[in-house]
Amino acid sequence: MQRYNWVNTFNARDLGYTQTINGNYIKPLRFIRSDCPHAVSDDVKEFLIKNNIKTIIDIRNENIANANPNAFVSDRRFMCYNFPLSINSKPINSENDIIENYYHMIENDIAIANIFGTMANSSGGVLFHCQEGKDRTGMISGLLLLLAGVSDIDIYADYEISNVYLYEMIKIAKAALPNYLLYVKPEYMENVITYIREKYETIENYLLLKGISEMEIHKLKSKLLD
Repeated sequence: MQRYNWVNTFNARDLGYTQTINGNYIKPLRFIRSDCPHAVSDDVKEFLIKNNIKTIIDIRNENIANANPNAFVSDRRFMCYNFPLSINSKPINSENDIIENYYHMIENDIAIANIFGTMANSSGGVLFHCQEGKDRTGMISGLLLLLAGVSDIDIYADYEISNVYLYEMIKIAKAALPNYLLYVKPEYMENVITYIREKYETIENYLLLKGISEMEIHKLKSKLLD
């Protein structure tokens, strides 16, 4: 994992360099996860173009995406998509509500099919993001790492490190919000992975039942590891 210290982002990082259980490494510049890159510099855009990362997937709800668009929507060099992952989520009043909403996200068949289908069929790398880059983006990142064959503990680590990168924002928000709305915990991701294994057995079965073809799964693995 490599963090990108881009201006006006806090939680932008490459899934590349993460080791799998089999000793392979995810390739860099294939999948970048981020908080909303609403005002990145031209240098960042040029970096992405140079490295053939032109597909941008915004998984925030449509009204938020329209009110606070990412910096790539107005740049015709990029192909930008909005696939809302969290639709009709329940109000969060406890940690259990967070986990229930995560289950709801990964059972959002339309969004999962659109997100992973677009990732599989993109001509180069992909940048995907939500608002803070921790919950919705964390779910998609976790699914990609699971598909690549990364160990559970390293998936938890990728997920939980958002707490560190968002630390300055969290310090400000703590005065107004409860901790369960600010921090992510490894147990949340553990619950999601357990849910997938108990219901679908494998991540491949899960993706197939969400509408991703075997060829698209092969493409995703190739992007991650080849």
